[in-house]
Amino acid sequence: IIAAVGASLANIAMGVITAAIDHGPWTVESSLFNGREPDENRWDLMDPGPLDSWSVRLWYQPSPAWQFQVSNGYLRQPEPLEPGDIRRTTASAAWFGRRPDGFTAVTLAYGRNDKDQGAHTAFLAEATDHRGRMSLYTRFESVDTETALLQGGLAIDAGLDEPPSRVTALTLGAVRDVSNWRGFEIGAGADLTLYAVPDALRASHGDHPASVHVFMRVRPPAGHMGRMWNMRMAGGM
Repeated sequence: IIAAVGASLANIAMGVITAAIDHGPWTVESSLFNGREPDENRWDLMDPGPLDSWSVRLWYQPSPAWQFQVSNGYLRQPEPLEPGDIRRTTASAAWFGRRPDGFTAVTLAYGRNDKDQGAHTAFLAEATDHRGRMSLYTRFESVDTETALLQGGLAIDAGLDEPPSRVTALTLGAVRDVSNWRGFEIGAGADLTLYAVPDALRASHGDHPASVHVFMRVRPPAGHMGRMWNMRMAGGM
């Protein structure tokens, strides 16, 4: 299962062809792929479908610390239960700074889906600061989504013509590296997410929704090239 032209177009495809041209800090990459989401039998890799969708992305990397990209894609009938094609546009900027005791990473991203029912937009800002054995992270998300689907109890295709709802979330979290066993890096962490919802969702989600997440992280041993940072689908190793 391959994500077509990287994660920012965020579509699972059972078949994809990608090509890229780079010159200095500039890279242009494009893909042809099957725009429909696969069925629940995700292990069935022998049914890729027609390559009826496309995407193109422009990268600009002026230094090892900075990356910028803009992309546009056309997805033909991507959702089996939501008829219609989608025009998807994204833009992002990322900064990654190394230090002897760790690193700091910051990403800003914007996305827009133009559907038959109208436009849906999203914005993301996230940052991670890693020092020694401790990592602190935060994420801010603001997303347009179908109100009827979040209210629950309705058919999957009901209410798609209604205006979307703007849902906003702020996450604060921390992870501490606790052990290194035979190359496996083990960490423990927790985060808190606070949500802001529109009036249409207060009856089903509450006035001030919140969630707590406690987890253990296990990373497999790094290869001979170490951990990969700032990698992209068509970029060199």
